[in-house]
Amino acid sequence: LSGSLIPPPADKNIVESDTKSNDQLNFFKQTTLIYLSRFLLMPTLGFGLIKIMKKYLPPSISKAFLDPVLVFILLLETCMPSAQNSTVILQLQGNAPGAAKMAR
Repeated sequence: LSGSLIPPPADKNIVESDTKSNDQLNFFKQTTLIYLSRFLLMPTLGFGLIKIMKKYLPPSISKAFLDPVLVFILLLETCMPSAQNSTVILQLQGNAPGAAKMAR
């Protein structure tokens, strides 16, 4: 999900005079989008889904969501970045060697 929020890289044929500052700005935008989606959007969706499941699932199934440890683990899973996301971020930055190194 986080990787899909980042727009595709611009056309390589277009030459810009201030490439370094533009790259830094793009990196900042990409990082901000990833952090917002990972630490704000996903936990909010996860919490909402847990509340909906408690309310609308049959009582025999929704009893599992009464366990506070299970709810905590499910919410924790929604905001923890995985190793795969780290490699995707590196690939989106154009750092293929870094992504390959992280994947090992």
